[in-house]
Amino acid sequence: MFTSHVYSQDFESNSKRELNFAFEVKQIDEFFERFNNDQHSLLASYVKLKYPEIEITRVSLLKSLFNDAGRSHPDSIRDFCTQVADSANPEFLDFYRGEWYAEALCKFKLNGVVTDVPVLLKIQQEANGGAKWVIVSAYSRRLSVSTGPVVFPLKQSCCKFLNPMSHATNFISLSRAFRDKTNLPDYLAPGFLRVPSSKAFIRALLNDQLEYMYVKQIRYHFLQIDGWIFTVDQYNRNSVHSGWLVSKLIKANEFGKQIYRTSLIRRGKPTGRSRK
Repeated sequence: MFTSHVYSQDFESNSKRELNFAFEVKQIDEFFERFNNDQHSLLASYVKLKYPEIEITRVSLLKSLFNDAGRSHPDSIRDFCTQVADSANPEFLDFYRGEWYAEALCKFKLNGVVTDVPVLLKIQQEANGGAKWVIVSAYSRRLSVSTGPVVFPLKQSCCKFLNPMSHATNFISLSRAFRDKTNLPDYLAPGFLRVPSSKAFIRALLNDQLEYMYVKQIRYHFLQIDGWIFTVDQYNRNSVHSGWLVSKLIKANEFGKQIYRTSLIRRGKPTGRSRK
């Protein structure tokens, strides 16, 4: 693995803190950079400056983005990295292309009782070339699903949105969105109200049954790579191998991806979390 190999080099002149900072995948944007082998990333610049004799291959860089470093499923990770790094047909992640989601596990008070609510978001491109995060779905097992209508307050303004860089602040702007009931539709993805559980969530929010508190944690779901699905979680530890790393890798054809996508949006329970 790349990080293990580099860490084994002669780093005696560097502090452990400096190394950990350079290798940690600090933001999901940095995950994109390393996955796509961006030569201007912080890590690439650091290695070029400090250790110009070390060559970073894309396969080794991809392997370093897996939390378990291939110990659990070495064959799958090898096949995935080989496919993505194929020189004849390389694959890359695209921040604006869609087919990836942020799952924010939020704390709410439901009728005064603290409860977890998974809120699913995605990047949506606008006709003018801009982009924003939109809320795709939300679910609480404590809410009863009904077919009644959702009536929003009369809008006094327009065009409120979640900044496309909201992920960099762990979606702290969700606080504003969930309290801005008049403009709440601006923050929702098309089709949000077609999901029964999401409709129940919005109705409870508008009726003051739900009170937003904060984002507890975030998981990202990627479906962009041909034949694969993977999730990314944040691992906070005092190590060069930390930050936003691949937590699960699943082989899936297009039908499998459709099932996964539908389950993610319409699921009956929050996605399970794991930490090491």
